[in-house]
Amino acid sequence: MPGTLDAGEEPLSRALYVRPIMRPNPHSGRRPRGECIPEVLLPADLIHRAVRRMFEGDGALGATAPTVRIINLSLGDPSQLFDYQLSAWARVLDWLSWKYKILFIVSAGNHNREILLEPVEGGLASLDPGELERRVLQYVASDLRHRRLLAPAESINSVTVGASHEDRCPNAIMGNRVDLVSATLPSLTNALGHGFKHSVKPEILMPGGRQLYREQPDRRDGKVCLKPVISTQPPGIRVAIPGAPLAGRAATGYACGSSNSAALATRGTIGLYDRLLSLRSDPGGDTLRDEQIAVLLKALLVHGAGWGQGSAILEAALRKGSNDPKVKTRIASFLGYGIADLDRALECTKQRATLIGCDSIREDEGHEYSIPLPPSLSGRTDWRRLTVTLAWLTPINPQHHKYRQAHLWFDPHRTPLRVTRRQAGWQAVRRGTIQHEVLDGEDACVISEGDSLKLTVNCRPDAGHIKEAVPYAIAVSLEVAENVDVAIYDEVRDRLRPRIKPPGAV
Repeated sequence: MPGTLDAGEEPLSRALYVRPIMRPNPHSGRRPRGECIPEVLLPADLIHRAVRRMFEGDGALGATAPTVRIINLSLGDPSQLFDYQLSAWARVLDWLSWKYKILFIVSAGNHNREILLEPVEGGLASLDPGELERRVLQYVASDLRHRRLLAPAESINSVTVGASHEDRCPNAIMGNRVDLVSATLPSLTNALGHGFKHSVKPEILMPGGRQLYREQPDRRDGKVCLKPVISTQPPGIRVAIPGAPLAGRAATGYACGSSNSAALATRGTIGLYDRLLSLRSDPGGDTLRDEQIAVLLKALLVHGAGWGQGSAILEAALRKGSNDPKVKTRIASFLGYGIADLDRALECTKQRATLIGCDSIREDEGHEYSIPLPPSLSGRTDWRRLTVTLAWLTPINPQHHKYRQAHLWFDPHRTPLRVTRRQAGWQAVRRGTIQHEVLDGEDACVISEGDSLKLTVNCRPDAGHIKEAVPYAIAVSLEVAENVDVAIYDEVRDRLRPRIKPPGAV
């Protein structure tokens, strides 16, 4: 699995279960040959058999990995771009997720397409970097129909990961290569767009390496042609590559793309899993049951994500007029829910408190959560932010046009905090199986001792009767700026602690 070797990270302490499903392509003219799924097998059938073998066994062979809760799938079908209808491969992932209560982390896919720009006097090098970036983003936005998700990245139960244009590579000789965008933006080779029913996809971005481009000597339709440079030379994510060991060490090289991003997301999720297990010994930790682990990881993987500085750059490039109601939709097609920050998911500070909960819910039910609010925020005009993430696994109905059987949602506006929704639109965040809301504000609010934030998780059927209870998880973070002397964490903890009874208490 690729990792940020340039960051000097420690190797994983857990064993990985690896199931190869590709082999050298017999029709490839390259040396070394590329890999492919055998022609005699359907990808959906191959994945189904591999996962069933893990949890149930195959013939006389018993289950090989029944305790696995996270599966990385850094594969995509370049001949099957998502277009309204879900692929058979994505439907299999959705069904397997529900049946075995597991989380698939899927790469969005890559498109190594050329970028065509209008020529300018003095060449592209004469352009201000910000202007060049703006033109590049506008071209990519106009070319979105050719840069859609690769099957099975449209799977609704999975978390789809795209690549951000960043890495930890310390040095790189640029030569005649050009770095076109800043690190706060998605990679230009990233598969973009929306998911099923215009849901938010890919949900998150993780570092995928800085993809460089080279200007071609010839013009295409009178335009300047920039072509992505595919190389194992830096920059990028340093990974193990095939080849003879060098000086007694395994060969490494640099790569860019969403496969790296999905691998890093999987690595980070394993760390979240270990931290969840450590919470089981705390008061209330008995609610962290095995069947809830997948949805907890799903919620936490997205919980720290945000648009960040990249949204302002994209808005300036993609806005059409001063009153553009669809600009957020265009930004979300690039950023999803944003670049993930896994350290924020469970780590609290003096100015930030995070609470998590999980349960199972049946159709037409509502579960209310009450989060105590710190009275010290009352009357203050300091910036504050509320982040709420709800994730669930849904059964599917492939014979129904809505497909998703369980629709869970919450309304984040019933709060005395006086915060306003930011980032992705309220309709888009309710179309998948993750509702991630980020709200902030600075207006003075009135909070009295005993006041709480009430959040109700609702469940209704979308595509037919829901026969079983639906597992879900919710994560809530309340924070103020780091320079504000308000102990948010202490106040929330002290007011929450009397409500939690240790196991065995009456």
